Amino acid sequence: MKASESSASNLLQKKLMHFIRPLFAVSPRELGIFCEEVSVMYGAGVELVTCLEILGPDGKNKFFSEDIQNVKKRVQQGASLSEATAASPDSFPPLFISMIQAGELGGSLDQIFKNLGDYYHSQAALKSKLFHTLLYPVIVLIIAVLVVLFLLTSVIPIFVNIFNAMDAKIPLVTQILMDVSAGVTKGLPFFIILIVLLFCFFKRLPAESTFRYQCDRLLLKLPAVGKMIYYVESLRFADALGILLSNGIELMTALKVVENTIGNRYIRTEFSHVRLAVRQGSPFAESLKVTGIIEADFYQMVRVGEQSGALDRSLKTIAAFYKEESDRRLKTMMTIIEPAILVIVGLFVMFIVLSIMTPIYEIYQGYANILN
Repeated sequence: MKASESSASNLLQKKLMHFIRPLFAVSPRELGIFCEEVSVMYGAGVELVTCLEILGPDGKNKFFSEDIQNVKKRVQQGASLSEATAASPDSFPPLFISMIQAGELGGSLDQIFKNLGDYYHSQAALKSKLFHTLLYPVIVLIIAVLVVLFLLTSVIPIFVNIFNAMDAKIPLVTQILMDVSAGVTKGLPFFIILIVLLFCFFKRLPAESTFRYQCDRLLLKLPAVGKMIYYVESLRFADALGILLSNGIELMTALKVVENTIGNRYIRTEFSHVRLAVRQGSPFAESLKVTGIIEADFYQMVRVGEQSGALDRSLKTIAAFYKEESDRRLKTMMTIIEPAILVIVGLFVMFIVLSIMTPIYEIYQGYANILN
């Protein structure tokens, strides 16, 4: 009986860990540090198994550390490094695995790890820049939401009791605010639980789902935000494809790998059409142009690189240009968003204040008329 209960408990624990695993995804920074350290140690003559044994227990991400230890065990059992890492897809993405395969074939694994380290550090820098740029408006928005919730759940009910006790005439706007306050006060715990459940559900939703595809397509149509997403995704595409081609991976294989680095599902689908067109014999640049999602400068630089036989260098040039462009657009977007948040929050607070003050003013006017 105890063994059965223990087995059921272990099964439940495994299911729970599988469910929360996406919440602890390996970050580009963690992968960059890992690749950089392996490159230094392996290039200095340290055996690969020893490198993995040294790096495995030190990570803050326990899931990543566990996967590194699993990779070490598979390599000890005779698997190649690419095969061992492919068995842990939650920690090692397709780009990583394809590069490792190229390094194993070319005998330059230390250089491959260095290139991967540089790539993931650049992705981490991009992610960090996005995070720090968005941090201030997000904090302002969170504080504003908390202030509004405090007013709705703590301040408004006090005035509701006062108005009810005085049998005051309630204007329509104030009545709407009171109804909203009552709804928020009663439903706030359920609303928070619903948000957490929806977040977990969305994280577990398959990347190929129609819902995610339509959401990502809608995001690209948003003013300012859509253009920003395009530049970031184009930067990732050009950067990843350039590093794969420069390390000897042929175009078709590289395109298949790079698709998985693109976060926006709509753009990813369009780039999958590019790969199919190239497979059917179309030039790469023309296949990109047909999709309609890339801009003229991207197409022209790819076309020049394809015709000159230096496609990898052209892609790196595109990545550098789009990095600067994404930085510029990010600053512009924040210049618009920050005051917009303050204006919207200010208007909402003003609406609450006026909704409360209107019946108070009417009550005062009523007493003034009685006294006169």
